Amino acid sequence: MALSASDYQLIEEWEEQNIPIKVICRAIESAYSKIDTQIINRSSKTSLTQIKEIIEQEIREEIHKK
Repeated sequence: MALSASDYQLIEEWEEQNIPIKVICRAIESAYSKIDTQIINRSSKTSLTQIKEIIEQEIREEIHKK
């Protein structure tokens, strides 16, 4: 996966919120697996900023499981 400058900034924001990197990584993986292929074309690259809301929902769910 190639990350843009805005993707790195987004990850830094989550880390500043004291979200463990393992939780961030699991949320990213889960979000990508849930992307609706009808909305986002598989042939195009999807940045983290494009699916930020999905990732943040995954983070919330992961944190509330504990």
